[in-house]
Amino acid sequence: MVGEMDLLDNKTIISASSPAEREHHIRSLLPELKAAGTFQPATSYHVIWFLTVFCIYAGSYAVLLTDPGWPPRTAAIVIVAVMMMQLGLFAHEVGHGAITTHMRWRSAMGLVSNSLLVGFSYSYWQSTHSRHHNHPNAEGIDPDMESLGYALYERAAQRSRGLPRVVARLQPFSVWVGFIAWGAAIKIDGMIYLVRNLGRRTAADVGCIVAHFVLWLVVPMTVVSPRTALINYASMTVLNGLYMAAILVVPHVGTGTQAPDQQLPFFVRQVRYSRNYDSSWLGTLLCGGLNLQIEHHLLPHVPCMRLRRAKPIIASYCIKHGLPYEQVSYWEAWRQVLAHLRRMSLIVRGEDRIDTTLTPASRRAA
Repeated sequence: MVGEMDLLDNKTIISASSPAEREHHIRSLLPELKAAGTFQPATSYHVIWFLTVFCIYAGSYAVLLTDPGWPPRTAAIVIVAVMMMQLGLFAHEVGHGAITTHMRWRSAMGLVSNSLLVGFSYSYWQSTHSRHHNHPNAEGIDPDMESLGYALYERAAQRSRGLPRVVARLQPFSVWVGFIAWGAAIKIDGMIYLVRNLGRRTAADVGCIVAHFVLWLVVPMTVVSPRTALINYASMTVLNGLYMAAILVVPHVGTGTQAPDQQLPFFVRQVRYSRNYDSSWLGTLLCGGLNLQIEHHLLPHVPCMRLRRAKPIIASYCIKHGLPYEQVSYWEAWRQVLAHLRRMSLIVRGEDRIDTTLTPASRRAA
């Protein structure tokens, strides 16, 4: 069973900012969570999920190879973009051990679903995602909080220089351009990572990435035309980036950050710097469980469809012990994110400054 210390590295300092935040452990909730069926495997769900997504993906690919008219072509492009995101979410489950704990199977499934079918390096994702889970919203540590073009927290806004400063001044408007480019950007980042880390460990990943581009560019260029192939792939990559933005931004942005000299216990930092939104069955399906971000961060190895069983138990515990537990609607989450980005842009311009004595919850309410 994955506990608190399984996600901590040997540099983590265990401390807390207040007595109310000390001595909280997910293991104290294990009896309730087990009784609720939280840890039951979801094998059937995962098999049906992958096979359904793969068949739709393959069918849409075949349609695009026929070079159909604009209506079916547009539909196929949109469908592939959605299926790519679903495959990425499936790979996310794989990477956390929610499907199998067998390392070779995990590696093979992750490479096929993420690197081969999506074109995003699974090795690169693993290298960044583990740091995010160990240190959510930790300034200078969590890669998801660091951006070349955007200021996601106060210190980043204050140190912004050059072109990134110009872009950050235009938040939250310029962020939409970033969302459009996000799908391509992460693929490029993944390829740069593989080039810098060429070796036996990444050989299979490199092979899968090459096969992906043969599948989506080389083959279509010979069957239809280079122009059509490039337009199709660029379009689905843009749409995939927008889907990513729709579900990956709201769980953490605007929930506060950990300063470099501040280290909180596992349970506290996972709850404090996460935000839940839309806990419905459909929301969980579309978001791969990332809508239940608090539960996912506390129980990363639990299948996404089992997180809804853990939600009332964890929420009740947090409320009882005075710990922050944020559950909002999807649109309220976006309102908070955009308000935060707007305030960061004001800091870049020198027109505002956040009161560092406020808690993350107080800042969001301000």
